[in-house]
Amino acid sequence: PGKARREHERSRPFRRMRNWRVGIEARISHLKRSFGFRRTRLRRLTGAQTWAGLGIFAYNLHRMTTHSR
Repeated sequence: PGKARREHERSRPFRRMRNWRVGIEARISHLKRSFGFRRTRLRRLTGAQTWAGLGIFAYNLHRMTTHSR
């Protein structure tokens, strides 16, 4: 990368967005491995929203049970 690109990648907003994305990718990976959060068979946007909501609900339940011990 050129000098301008390197400076842009060192900026605080760029690093914050990069770290945010890394955290999201890790959470999605965890959902896939632990809860079978794979391809949905539900149709359209409402089906995808339902599927994502159920995955997040399962993740939150799991976290609540591990933190309450």
